[in-house]
Amino acid sequence: MVKYSGAVCVGMAGRKTIQSTAKVVHFQSEQLFYLKQKLVYFGSEWLVQYASEWVVYYGSEYPEFPIFIKNLHKTSYIGEVGMDFSREGISTKEVQLNSFSRILDEIKEKKKILSIHSRRAEREIINLLIEKQILAGIFHWYSGPLRLIDKIGQAGFYFSVNPMMTRSLSGKSIIGRIPREKILSETDGPFTSINGLVLKPKDCIKVIDYLSEIWQINASAVESQLQENFKKLLSLIA
Repeated sequence: MVKYSGAVCVGMAGRKTIQSTAKVVHFQSEQLFYLKQKLVYFGSEWLVQYASEWVVYYGSEYPEFPIFIKNLHKTSYIGEVGMDFSREGISTKEVQLNSFSRILDEIKEKKKILSIHSRRAEREIINLLIEKQILAGIFHWYSGPLRLIDKIGQAGFYFSVNPMMTRSLSGKSIIGRIPREKILSETDGPFTSINGLVLKPKDCIKVIDYLSEIWQINASAVESQLQENFKKLLSLIA
């Protein structure tokens, strides 16, 4: 049995954990060591997840892209993938579109859960996910238009919320728009920190406390809601 959090706490509603029998495979043997690393909490163990977003960013001509594609069948969890059309990434927009589309083609109608990076590319991503009939996905640290949240949720996808989002006006607005049944918790640690302290899975309690405040229910009820959301997400690939 393994517990999946994907460097976030989607499998850890607050202080508790959700178990899944899905197999998790890391691409260590395929020499993707230099890709952005994320610590993943599996119960009492810390593992390293190798994010795939750089592969997508640099495109299908990047040497590791075929290796990434070849290994997709080995895991139920893929992330972090997506596109970034912010100032840093817009110059490779077409490359990203082609690469992300190819990944989606490889997993079309297959039992996979995606952790999705969507900065400034939210509309293009949700349209592709729907077009390619992707079964399950989590929009990590969503920062796009409020009006698009409804479409994403209605299409069956989830949103993971982290403590940083609870500290900004835009983040609070986004959290307030997400349906309760589509919210999961995350930290994005160790790449985010508050007051100089790197966020860890236990810091998901900050999200729980914030949701408890705005939903006007106790923390235990929030944890139960997040647990139920995560179970429903896992059921999509059962």
